[in-house]
Amino acid sequence: MKQDIHKDIARPVLFVDAGTGDKFLIESTVNTTETDTFEGSEYPVYKVEISSASHPFYTGNEKVMDTAGRVDKFKKRMAAATGTTKKKTSAVVEETQETISDTAEEVKENASEVYEDAKEVVSETVEDAKEFVGDAIETVSDTVGNIVDKVTDVVSGDKREEDKKED
Repeated sequence: MKQDIHKDIARPVLFVDAGTGDKFLIESTVNTTETDTFEGSEYPVYKVEISSASHPFYTGNEKVMDTAGRVDKFKKRMAAATGTTKKKTSAVVEETQETISDTAEEVKENASEVYEDAKEVVSETVEDAKEFVGDAIETVSDTVGNIVDKVTDVVSGDKREEDKKED
């Protein structure tokens, strides 16, 4: 920036943040009619809506400063444009709660049906297992009986051969 470009026009001006009341003394060419005393001297005053003392980027705090009613105007325009009203919002909330309640009832009913189905399947599985185990025991018993018969035959046959050899 060129030096001494505003040499005759620039003067110290007291900028006051309207939201926080903080004051900043800066050279400026801004026109103003108000004056205020700052650090023992009187300066022209220019009020600003937002400064580094109130801007969320610098403060880390989110805060709505609405000195001209712009936020309310915006909200009214948005409500008119979208048709959103408190009554419609309440109706939507109520409808959503009913839907959630109905869904919860359906889930309860389905859970009972699933429980009963599972109970039936487990009962059938237990019966099938009992039948299988019974068949397995019968097969093992028959096999053991056959083995005992064969061992008895072998032992008896050996005794007969021994008796023949002794005779």
